[in-house]
Amino acid sequence: MQVNVAVAEFDVTELVFSLLRAYTCLPVTEIGEWRMSTKTDFVADVIAIARRIGWRTEMNRDGLAQIDFGNKKLHAGHLEAMFPEILADGVSISNVIEKVAPGRPCTHKPMREIVAELKKRRAHADVNTWRDSRR
Repeated sequence: MQVNVAVAEFDVTELVFSLLRAYTCLPVTEIGEWRMSTKTDFVADVIAIARRIGWRTEMNRDGLAQIDFGNKKLHAGHLEAMFPEILADGVSISNVIEKVAPGRPCTHKPMREIVAELKKRRAHADVNTWRDSRR
């Protein structure tokens, strides 16, 4: 059996940095006094927190992860479209959701809780990272 593999030319440095951004918490985007790395991190964190809180999470028929808030759902595409605006201090989370996924009022309160928990966790993580970097 013979396998032919095409090797594409690419910039190794860009590949390494892309992988680091995707799989670590490198500070890429500044939000207030804390940082979020990427849209991918944001979506993964929101879905994980929703699951921990008790909301059902699943894959939709298009293969996107989504949170089931009972009557309505928000999928990864919706969450990506909300980033980073939904994390800004003083933003109306209801308005952000309505811009991205109108007609889902039952998602507003749970998303406020999820975003508050995410900010709390990220702020705590940044304090620990800062402390570790000073040693």
